[in-house]
Amino acid sequence: MKLSIKYKLMVTLLILIIIPIIILGTLSYHKARGLLISEMQESSLKAMENANDFFINNYINQIEIAVNKFSKDPQFRKVLSEPNALKESMKEWEHYLEYNSHIFYIYIGTKDGNIYTSSEWNPPEDYDPRVRPWYKAAFKKTSEVVWSKPYEEYISHLTVISAVKTVEDNSGDFIGVFGMDTSLNKLSEIVSNISFGKNGYAMLIDKTGNIIAHQDVNLLGQSVVNKDWFKNLPLQNKGSILYEYNGKDTFISYVTVPKTGWKLIGFIPKATLEEKVAPIKNRSLTVGIVSSLIAIMLSIYISNRTAGKIDGLINTMSIVEEGNFKVRSNLSTTDEFQQLNNKFNSMVSTVDKLIEEQMITESKLELQKAFFEQLFENSPESIAILNSSGQIVNANKQFEILFQYTIDEIKGQRITNFIVPKGLEQEGSNLTQSVINNNSVEKETVRKRKDGSLVDVLILGYPIIVDGSQVGVYAIYRDITNRKKTENELKYISMHDGLTKAYNRTYFEQKMQSLEKEDLATGIMLCDVDGLKLVNDTLGHSVGDKLLIDAACAIANSIPDDTFFARIGGDEFAVLIPNTDEKNLEELYNDINNSIDKINTNDKDFALTISIGYAFRTSPDISLSETFKDADNNMYKEKLHRSQSTRSSIVKTLMKALEARDFITEGHADRLQELIVLLAKASNLPERRIADLRLLAQFHDIGKVGISDKILFKPGPLTSDEMREMQRHCEIGYRIAISSPNLNHIADWILKHHESWDGSGYPIGLIGEDIPLECRMLAIADAYDAMTNDRPYRKALPHNEAIKELEQCAGTKFDPILVEKFIWIINNE
Repeated sequence: MKLSIKYKLMVTLLILIIIPIIILGTLSYHKARGLLISEMQESSLKAMENANDFFINNYINQIEIAVNKFSKDPQFRKVLSEPNALKESMKEWEHYLEYNSHIFYIYIGTKDGNIYTSSEWNPPEDYDPRVRPWYKAAFKKTSEVVWSKPYEEYISHLTVISAVKTVEDNSGDFIGVFGMDTSLNKLSEIVSNISFGKNGYAMLIDKTGNIIAHQDVNLLGQSVVNKDWFKNLPLQNKGSILYEYNGKDTFISYVTVPKTGWKLIGFIPKATLEEKVAPIKNRSLTVGIVSSLIAIMLSIYISNRTAGKIDGLINTMSIVEEGNFKVRSNLSTTDEFQQLNNKFNSMVSTVDKLIEEQMITESKLELQKAFFEQLFENSPESIAILNSSGQIVNANKQFEILFQYTIDEIKGQRITNFIVPKGLEQEGSNLTQSVINNNSVEKETVRKRKDGSLVDVLILGYPIIVDGSQVGVYAIYRDITNRKKTENELKYISMHDGLTKAYNRTYFEQKMQSLEKEDLATGIMLCDVDGLKLVNDTLGHSVGDKLLIDAACAIANSIPDDTFFARIGGDEFAVLIPNTDEKNLEELYNDINNSIDKINTNDKDFALTISIGYAFRTSPDISLSETFKDADNNMYKEKLHRSQSTRSSIVKTLMKALEARDFITEGHADRLQELIVLLAKASNLPERRIADLRLLAQFHDIGKVGISDKILFKPGPLTSDEMREMQRHCEIGYRIAISSPNLNHIADWILKHHESWDGSGYPIGLIGEDIPLECRMLAIADAYDAMTNDRPYRKALPHNEAIKELEQCAGTKFDPILVEKFIWIINNE
């Protein structure tokens, strides 16, 4: 009795205090959240309007002002009869281009098919400006500036847009189209600087839906007309919508550029806005928790104070329960408890022992019922109570949440009619009948929600026994969806290779063991990716990983469905083929090679080659381990046969890559050969060594094929980390040269061609004549050519300044004797 009243008092007080706090806190949080998100949406739209007004409109106005100014040039009236009439005008164009780097070209295309541009460019004979997109665009609104769609510019092949305007003479007769090509990168820079918080970005599209500004320049010129989000944009000049984009709820805001009809569109993930709301949520939770703690303390105090008075009465009742009806309650109070005290004493005096015992029994039954109801309603498990016919009598809150039915919808109905999916009706009936027959059941299975979705559950069923008779079923449904998902994911990970998604070695060996005892003609094929280590060492593991993925695709696309394909080592794959013969294995061998040829046809940057060996057993007396060894031996025979040609093929590919990159230094290798040959002949080197020096001049930087383009093309100075990465090209080049019969005799020179006379060079730090003579010669010629030609990070130096720099570095970076000889040669040649 003491526990029951105290518990009820505490629960009642907590409900009366905490529920209003929770409701008030929740309402306040959602109100503040809604206001903040609306404010942020308006702020993002305002930011886009400001960017449109102050940057994009300003950018358009500047170009249109320039187009209007230049198109009024009186010299245009003479251009049809006097082609040289624009000579002075072109100077003014060049002056404008000098201060406006975002303008590529200024030009006029005449109605007779000629074009006059700001750069020295001789158009091919078949070039006709009248068919170019910019020329046609000008006729949309004659005598006004018109903006073209994005198109590929004829000279530079870059994606541009043009501001163009028709030009007429004093009589209004059409002369031609004047235009300016402007870079989309400038607009992309403006758009990229618009801030929408974490993960937000913007783009600019023209009236026809082509991208003309984006933080990813690779998307410039592409059309978004067929994108779902574009189709859902309203027709107003500005606005904002909430749309599911790339699987995420995203606010899409847009404004229209009045002059051009372009649209500036911003993408803000809803998650970014939700992060701003997090502090409000945290404060609401803090207030709720503190208020709840105070409510708990208050309820404990009140219930303890009340229970203390009840304890005295219960103690007296306990004495009476033992049969002593002479005892009286002696509570000292002036409230209702005093009346209870007096009534109790009166009752004890008049009620006999049997009636008192009956009251105690009833009190115990009520307490037990309260405990059961609380346990039933507040249980974290989904519980349903069925009668002996399998009909639902009651269900708790968690059951309603899990299966989406209210008790009013399903009460009195058979449970199998609602939550048992199609095909499992018999299973559901059997489980219910088994519990009705006084059996406990436990089973993992699948059940159906009201919306038709399926959920993995663990079912626990127990019979309800009253007075020895079975009267119903107590059914517990535990949601095990997350556990099942985790089990399946772990099972997949345990059996598959993370890179290629093929089965792993553990699974392959298990399959071998399972097939070991079967009387099947089983074949094993082993495939080894050729040259993987050389690729990893030179081009990096990312390229090597791509090679492995291509190899896995080639094999997987060639094998039948009943085979087992696995990656069993770093560069090794294996295929287990049951029920096969030598002819089938040979056909499979050819299919894989054909698949490799297709991959190499589509990917011309780097050739994939795989050494393949296979074997098969015709009897279970032959172990699969022996068959595996035979296939392995056959694979290595093929690898030994083709190993040198594979390495040579890889090196040739790397050589072609170096030749393709020589445009960075505009023929640096060719000039370097001429310089180093002059120095070698002046040093009286034999022709054989001069031939090797030519080879060194051509391929000394072959290791740069393994260096990132981001570093090679960087226009400014390299950081210390980038410099360390760049210096690796000597070691990479050495590994490539060692693998090539044509280059291995100069591999040591390639390794040491950046050593300095005073020992400050790399990668070894050699000093003086410990550095090979060929490397010392190359260092001087290389430095002179680098100084006298443009590089991405600086302009070329004059000849005299380059000579002065060589003289200053003689004895520190360069061999002083060779420097003196080189300067004499250069000055006299």
